[in-house]
Amino acid sequence: MISQGRIGALVTAKPTDRRAILEEAAGISGLHVRRHEAELRLGAAENNLKRADELRRQQEKQLANLQKQAEEATKYKNITDEIKKIEAGLYYLKLLEIDKEIRIENEINTEAGEEVSGLPDPMQLCLGDLGSQASNPISPLQAALATRENSLRVGIDSFWAPLAMFTTQDLALRLQFRERLVLNPEHLPHQGPVLLAPTHRARWDALMLPMAAGRRVSGRDCRFMVTTTEMRGLQGWFLQRLGCFPVDQGRPSMTTLRLAIDLLADGQQVVMFPEGRIHRQDAAIELRPGLVRLAQLAQSRGVSVPVVPVGLGYSQAPPRPFSRAALCFGAPLSVPARGDREATRQFNSELAAAMHTAEQAARAAVGRPLQSF
Repeated sequence: MISQGRIGALVTAKPTDRRAILEEAAGISGLHVRRHEAELRLGAAENNLKRADELRRQQEKQLANLQKQAEEATKYKNITDEIKKIEAGLYYLKLLEIDKEIRIENEINTEAGEEVSGLPDPMQLCLGDLGSQASNPISPLQAALATRENSLRVGIDSFWAPLAMFTTQDLALRLQFRERLVLNPEHLPHQGPVLLAPTHRARWDALMLPMAAGRRVSGRDCRFMVTTTEMRGLQGWFLQRLGCFPVDQGRPSMTTLRLAIDLLADGQQVVMFPEGRIHRQDAAIELRPGLVRLAQLAQSRGVSVPVVPVGLGYSQAPPRPFSRAALCFGAPLSVPARGDREATRQFNSELAAAMHTAEQAARAAVGRPLQSF
């Protein structure tokens, strides 16, 4: 229904006014306003959704970082636990090592006490017959050495030792190596106890050392401490008759250790490979603690033992017939007092460096230089 007079106004009205009149007539005059308000609300809702999505992405990044940190923390905790376990194991091994040293020292002291108690009374010696003393010139130390050598079935055989020396030095070495060099022989003491610490690169090492430091050179034999595997076969037969004796690296017997100490106390020269086994490849020298412990045990018994580093080198690896061989003596080293672990570690480092230097000189002499490590 349109009132009178409105038709003319409707016809002559502007389009916007005409639209407003028609919308009013249709009852939808506020639709555009409500639509605009709805659009504004929708825009605001979209903005809120965008902000919520951005916040969600930020939270996801933070969550990923937290998860990474949690994984790193768990990994750190596991590594810390492993380090603690390893440290506990190392402390346990150190305790075992200390306990082993105490046990060895106690056994040595007990054995020494038994030897002292087995000696004759000094008064009886003074009142005894001087003729009987002259007829029995063997000292208690030499008697103990003979007893231990018999128990280990080792020692210098008066018949086989010269034959073995001739076979190894005059035949085997001459046929194997066309040239055998000895460098710095002045570093080898010819009197008093001495502990030789050679590198170990081939089985020929055990034959080269008597050639350079044995009876023909120093007037005394090389008493080798070698592994049980070294004492097998034909080589072991010769080594045994040249005065070598086996030692179990995992659990050395008191008889073996006491024999080595008594040999040093008797002023002999003992040979011990401090690397523990043959190393055929060129690498940094790593020493086992057995040599320094033996020297310190002898020192605790009142025997001061110089340690002479020795380096051996061959022109070919492994040594082949008619190749060249060289042996170099280093300057003697003094062993630190027992109980100073830092000094002992420092001594092992110095000994390894001296052995490496001697080996470099020996290798250079045969035309096969050795690099530094």
